[in-house]
Amino acid sequence: MLVLVEQSLNGLQFGLLLFLLAAGLTLVFGIMDFVNLAHGSLYMMGAYFAATFVAWTNSFVLGILLALGATLLLGIALEFIALRHLYGRDHLDQVLATFGLILFFNDAVRLIWGPAGLSLPLPAWLTVRCRSSPACSIRPIGCRSSWSRSRSQRCSISSSCGPASAC
Repeated sequence: MLVLVEQSLNGLQFGLLLFLLAAGLTLVFGIMDFVNLAHGSLYMMGAYFAATFVAWTNSFVLGILLALGATLLLGIALEFIALRHLYGRDHLDQVLATFGLILFFNDAVRLIWGPAGLSLPLPAWLTVRCRSSPACSIRPIGCRSSWSRSRSQRCSISSSCGPASAC
């Protein structure tokens, strides 16, 4: 039963992430009439910037703020260099150009950070336990116990249920 709850929460989290990506694509296409398939690459670049800046500064908040600024500058540069020239063009031209940007950013990430993914250590204030009932507590996202790592070494939600004194 505990595995079902954990996997349901993991599925909800992943579904919300997919919703945000799809909403961004839909809004840009609906409002600007522009097919930008490369907006997910900006999410990826922001995540790699965040992991890099957190490792350099040893501060989670400062690293995230620096990553926001770096991703903003990358988006502005991308707008001026590539996307601005595609606004009046056909949708097929937009799809081909933004798909090319996806390939460019994927290879740039492999060149700069390597083919392996980076991990982003969470600060202690994001790995606190939340009581879901008097007898159970849920540890969000944090990888502090043996229950929180799956076989693929990804972080998940871990729970510990027992007597109220054990939580």
